[in-house]
Amino acid sequence: AVRRAPVPTRLLPFPRGAPHAAVYLRGRDAADLDSTLDPAVQALAERLVHAAMARAQDQGVKNAAVVVVEPATGAVRALVGGFGFFEKDPGSQIPAFAIPRSPGSALKPFLYALGIDLGLALPEHLVEDVPRVFSGYSPKNYDGRYAGLVTLEQALAQSLNVPFVNLLERIGLERFVGTLTAAGVGRVGDMPGKLGLSAAIGGIELTALELAGLYAALAQDGDYRPLSLTKKQLAAAPATFSLFRPGAAWLTRRALRLRDRPDFPRRKDFTRLSPNVFWKTGTSFGHKDAWSVGAGSRYAAAVWFGNADNKSSFALVGAEIAAPLLFDLLEGLESPAGRRGADPRPEDLAEIAVCAYSGHVPGPGCTHTKGAYALASDVPTAACPYHVSVPVDRDSGLALTPLCREGHPREKRRFMVWPASVKRYLADQQRELPEPPAVHPECREAGGGRGEARLAITSPKDGHTVVLIPGLARDRQEVPLEAETSSLAGSLNWFVNGTFVGRFPPSERVWWTPAVGEHVITVSDGMGLVASRNLTVVNHP
Repeated sequence: AVRRAPVPTRLLPFPRGAPHAAVYLRGRDAADLDSTLDPAVQALAERLVHAAMARAQDQGVKNAAVVVVEPATGAVRALVGGFGFFEKDPGSQIPAFAIPRSPGSALKPFLYALGIDLGLALPEHLVEDVPRVFSGYSPKNYDGRYAGLVTLEQALAQSLNVPFVNLLERIGLERFVGTLTAAGVGRVGDMPGKLGLSAAIGGIELTALELAGLYAALAQDGDYRPLSLTKKQLAAAPATFSLFRPGAAWLTRRALRLRDRPDFPRRKDFTRLSPNVFWKTGTSFGHKDAWSVGAGSRYAAAVWFGNADNKSSFALVGAEIAAPLLFDLLEGLESPAGRRGADPRPEDLAEIAVCAYSGHVPGPGCTHTKGAYALASDVPTAACPYHVSVPVDRDSGLALTPLCREGHPREKRRFMVWPASVKRYLADQQRELPEPPAVHPECREAGGGRGEARLAITSPKDGHTVVLIPGLARDRQEVPLEAETSSLAGSLNWFVNGTFVGRFPPSERVWWTPAVGEHVITVSDGMGLVASRNLTVVNHP
């Protein structure tokens, strides 16, 4: 017998499920409204958003969005566009999941994956986290502190900013923008001249739909699948695009599992939760957007809190307001099989030996190694820059170069060296690092013996233009001169247009008072290594 719904005996409210999604889909394709939304997933997402509404609104947060995606198919299973469609708050009927907003730190995992995929970095690599200025742009960490040196994996887990701006500089903005464009972020390809290194930490705006699609690709070993909002789109089976290789995606997921749920640390030790949840938060500059994005074994999700009128609130911190909802959502959607499952290591990863301290390929001065995973076809080849093996005079302990070793009783000793930028930062903090031995005076007189030593100016950048601020004395607009060197010469000689400025240790920042005109900045180490930079100084127009 056919079961029929009973005839209602009173007026019932018209169904208004997923109103933001309905309006959004209607505006995109009026002929096909057979969506991919899953009623159960949608109901859970709406219930969790509604539960968070009162507390969020009390803290000045009026809007929210949630997107849930099935990574294996690209089907969008839930779309929540706000706290309510008929709320009195500004923008209540705007589908917030489709509005571009600053993602804060939520794009760092993709720089991490690209760095590994290109053979530029490993999770174990020590990277610098010290203050830097990039042509006037000076990124800072969220808490205003710097680690000095930290592994790249820990830099991602702790969401440090400077290491990822450095990494974007190495990868190249064009390559990063190209990866995002391939993953459906259509706006960035049209504005390369408007983007800078701040793209690493929130300078590119994305929608919650786009971020969910990116994390779905991370869950699918780097294969991006265009999202399907309707069953018609899903049936068309859009082709996938590889953003990076499976090994890079796997190492990125591993790093994103290091941080536990912030509002219930070690919860997985007491419950049967999935070991596969990886996640990242994002907080935009000025506390205008709070994100938490991640994936479990079945679904990827993006959670956003903010205000449609762009008002800020100190409550808009990704780890505090968005992460709990993300975990409740992913845990509520997890299957029993997912709770028991693991994330097997891809075959394109090989175990290699790296320096136990720096994570780089061991050099002659590295005495301890450990195992690490790298893409078998793209292992970073740069040797450890922190350990050096130096021939020294046995009596004086001073370093010897090849041209002055005769007549000296000598032996090889191992020393640690650190980047000049790290030593400058620690000196500013009244902290010092031990120095390798100075070069023997006879070696400086003999010259040569440079070997693989390097010297490079890091500030100012080549071709940089300094614009003088009118009304401010020039001695208050000094230009920092900084260099990195692996030479053991001891001190560096600085020149501007051939005029001697001074002799200073590599770890010391030199300040030069600018003058209008074209200038050539030169540094030498006294043993033949020389580096130069061109600098232009102009008055403010």
